[in-house]
Amino acid sequence: MIQVREEFIQEAYEAACSTWKKRIEQELPSLFPSLFPSYKVGQRFEIEACRYILARVRKDTVVLICLDDGNRFTDPVDVINSCNITAEEFRKLTSNYTFKLI
Repeated sequence: MIQVREEFIQEAYEAACSTWKKRIEQELPSLFPSLFPSYKVGQRFEIEACRYILARVRKDTVVLICLDDGNRFTDPVDVINSCNITAEEFRKLTSNYTFKLI
């Protein structure tokens, strides 16, 4: 892979059309942390009036647990860092459903 200066990519991003901005964001999400939030154990979420907590079940394995009935939303998911769960890892936890951070 070719090494490219981060400043160059940022300049290209600023000058790019919306289509290319999306492509750059998807290819290099680490350069755009505000567009790709991270999550951590202990945060609470809500979907359809049910509240969940993001819980650690093993080292770097997390799951969303319903605070009303104690059930898991999905099976546990392995993550690289349970204190910095990426948007992609979170999508696996939510099965692409939209959860609201509360």
